[in-house]
Amino acid sequence: MNFSSLNLALASCVLAWVCLASASSHVASHIVPRQAGSAI
Repeated sequence: MNFSSLNLALASCVLAWVCLASASSHVASHIVPRQAGSAI
C-alpha cells in the first residue's frame, strides 16, 4: 500500500465519519423535541 492510497482511504473514512455525525445530529434534532413534547 503506497502513501496515496492510504491517504485516500483516510480521507474517505473521515468523510464518512463526518456524514454519519451530521446525519445523526440531524435525526436527533428532529426526534428529541417530539419525544419531549409527548413526554409532557
